[in-house]
Amino acid sequence: MEQSIIRDGKTYSQQGKTVSTAQWDKWIEDEGCETDIADQLRTTFARWMKARQTLAKALPEEQGKSYDNMTADIHSRMIGQLSLLIPLPEL
Repeated sequence: MEQSIIRDGKTYSQQGKTVSTAQWDKWIEDEGCETDIADQLRTTFARWMKARQTLAKALPEEQGKSYDNMTADIHSRMIGQLSLLIPLPEL
């Protein structure tokens, strides 16, 4: 779908809700992430979002909007899967 937006100008409507900074911080708190892991996750996602926003701005308006919508949905779905990647604290 991503390539269809960029190459063919396909429209993508956002399916889910965008994860806010407060929701992101709550998720990290609820998952009990160690500080270094939480910081790495924040930094990684911030860089990923920045790269995608830069690309969206370079596209024509409607394509950029579709790309932003898709980015928000991917971001929300990835956060839902992150807990599987975070090592549990040793007991």
